[in-house]
Amino acid sequence: DRSIFLSWEKNTEKDLKGYKIYFQTDKFDIPDNVMSVTPDITSFKIDNLINGEIYFIAVTAFDYSTESKFSSIKSSVPNKFSN
Repeated sequence: DRSIFLSWEKNTEKDLKGYKIYFQTDKFDIPDNVMSVTPDITSFKIDNLINGEIYFIAVTAFDYSTESKFSSIKSSVPNKFSN
C-alpha cells in the first residue's frame, strides 16, 4: 500500500491557519518531509512511502505568526496489502 493514514483532534484557536505534518525514517533527526494542510482537515494519508520501513510522524498547528510544539511522535510501518 506504501501509505500511512493519520488523524488528529481539531485545534480550536480562532486564528488557526493550518497543520504541518512532519515525517521521516530517523526518529532523532530533524524532519525533512513536511506537508501543510488547511485548518478544516484533521486526517491525512501520506503516500509513496517504502513498505516495511518505520516512519516517525508528528503534527503541529500554526497560525500567521507562530507554530505549536510537535505533537507526540508516533511511529508506523506501511505494509503491502495481500489478497
